[in-house]
Amino acid sequence: MFFDAVMLARARAEAKRELLGARVREVLQLHHDEVALLFRREPPLNCLVLSSSPQFGRVHLGPTPEDCPQPQAFGLALRKHLRGARLRSVSQPGFDRVLRLEFEECEGFGPECRRSLVIEVMGKHGNMVLLDETELILSCAKHVPGRLNRYREVMEGEPYTPPPTFGKLDPREVTAEALRARLAGEADATISEFLQRNLLGAGKVFCAEVLAHLGDAEERVAAAQQRLDELVRVVHDLAAEAERDGPVYVYERPRGSDLPGRFAYPLKLRCCEASVSEASHLGEALAPLMAQERMAQRERELRQRLSAAARAHLDRLADRLGKLRAKVRQAQGAEGWRKTAELLLAQPQAARPYAKEIEVVDYYAEGTPTIGVELDPPGDLQGTAQRLFERSRRAGRVLEHVPALIKRAEREREYLQSVQAELELAGSLADLVAIEQELEEQHYLRERQPVRKELRGRKERPQLHRQTSGDGYVILYGTNHLQNDELVRSAAPDDLWLHVQGAPGAHVLIRASGHPERIPRPTLVKAAAIAARFSHLRSQETVDVDYTLAKHVRKPKGERPGMVYYTHQRTITVRVP
Repeated sequence: MFFDAVMLARARAEAKRELLGARVREVLQLHHDEVALLFRREPPLNCLVLSSSPQFGRVHLGPTPEDCPQPQAFGLALRKHLRGARLRSVSQPGFDRVLRLEFEECEGFGPECRRSLVIEVMGKHGNMVLLDETELILSCAKHVPGRLNRYREVMEGEPYTPPPTFGKLDPREVTAEALRARLAGEADATISEFLQRNLLGAGKVFCAEVLAHLGDAEERVAAAQQRLDELVRVVHDLAAEAERDGPVYVYERPRGSDLPGRFAYPLKLRCCEASVSEASHLGEALAPLMAQERMAQRERELRQRLSAAARAHLDRLADRLGKLRAKVRQAQGAEGWRKTAELLLAQPQAARPYAKEIEVVDYYAEGTPTIGVELDPPGDLQGTAQRLFERSRRAGRVLEHVPALIKRAEREREYLQSVQAELELAGSLADLVAIEQELEEQHYLRERQPVRKELRGRKERPQLHRQTSGDGYVILYGTNHLQNDELVRSAAPDDLWLHVQGAPGAHVLIRASGHPERIPRPTLVKAAAIAARFSHLRSQETVDVDYTLAKHVRKPKGERPGMVYYTHQRTITVRVP
């Protein structure tokens, strides 16, 4: 989620206005890198949310969170030191992405006790650090030992070192002379690049807005030397506006820009089109964006988890199929071994003491030629024959049982390939959750939080997707195996069932009301196009789709979800919409 120094400046202004002088009533830990401080003020803005998360780092006021987990070590340390403390000051050093909260009169530590809480909203380098009066670290959200960061060590008992500024200037105090002194070697850089390298907190949106005020987004530093005074004035004005109270706007990314997709910002931007919405404070603007971001993250993580599980099982199946097929190839000579053993027993006169190989007549071949047979051990004709009989029997058992195992493994492979196709087609978190539930039931995934059967409750029937053709016929289809199973179960014998030929995809059903012969061709084409669009072949220009009456579609007992057999099919070729 996008959150830069300008947004942190507005968060500082709101916290200073609403919470300065208030006492901390409670500390809640929302995640390992996210806490909420509840103050003894009237709701709704009595809660300060602080997060150093790489994905969701932010600071804002808001209502009291619900369903908070038990606090971890950092949350317990904050509760111990800050409960009852009074917020004395809120500052943003250097206009960087760092917020510093100063507390006094900490409960249980005496009226002279001072504590500081530093929130560093810096992506993967973000952290939250609790300090005592001497700037020693009492606790931190993320430990950073010296072997990981030679510049500063973030551990309990160590002195606190602020994040490096790399010599950048505070935009609130920068002067034209200071910028002019840094122009050497920057002549070919754009103004945006120059600002990002030399000003703290100058992110993409801030720089784009500065350029929008200057009126030339492509201007180079060398050509802008005469406009440094105007540039500095714009930077000062934007930084000052960010620190003032006012509404917060939500914007969509302008076409062709590299700005965030949808983001909140406390400035009325010229570099973007009209705002999508407006909020009275930062937390109100961020709430829907946070919900959307968390939903998208959950969807990404779940999709990756399910894809990895399917790939892992497919790799194991490929290895298993290779071994089974190798066994079958080795067993192909079973009949030959048996015949050789019979020839040995039928011609005992061919034996020679200690002979490693003997010649026997092959009565099974035309012309009765002689063949050479190796004896193991040398001279033991009877023992060699028995070993060949045993080898033939073992090969016979392999040929009897292994082909069925190969067929079962191939069906399992088809099922997992169809799961992969479903994952590609899944367009929402609900679709992915349904696939996750299916894989857990099929024991491809371990349940994350096992629930006792008596607590599971009654499982809801999958909801089928529904469309109506231009001729008034109802078309039902499923986009995952559970929906496909429900579609087959709910089909009437004379309904028309469709599926792409030879590839995983959605099951489609046309309600025929007992007269499948009356279904017009436009309805059939529309249903076939749906089957093609929700299939593994959707990237092709045209797709063959099989259709048959639902009474010719069956699912064998014990077969995996979505796997069916069908007969009496006909085929129609359609373009993929």
